[in-house]
Amino acid sequence: TGGMDLCLHAARLMARCPADTPRSIVIVGSWSSHYANFAYPGMSTYWASKAAQHGFASGLLEDVRPLGIKVSLLMLGMVNNDLGNVPGPIQFNRDGYIELDDIHQIMTYLID
Repeated sequence: TGGMDLCLHAARLMARCPADTPRSIVIVGSWSSHYANFAYPGMSTYWASKAAQHGFASGLLEDVRPLGIKVSLLMLGMVNNDLGNVPGPIQFNRDGYIELDDIHQIMTYLID
């Protein structure tokens, strides 16, 4: 409950800000969060964590709605970055991956 308590505390602080201040919480999750209702052998812990992201965002939205704060869950797909970019025989084709600048633009839109 520590993370939820921290978000609620932040939301209460946001509610005290001037009316023209953006009042948004953006939770960055994983595109696979929407697959949380599917079951695959050996993946129970992973899928449970994805279901938790969605449940956390939904619950937080209900908690802060009376304060006029919106909550968005940004579920990203594959991102073009250096994470996992190691030398070796298998190289990923990164065509179609989300660019970091695109994420910045999306988050700016969600916050405003």
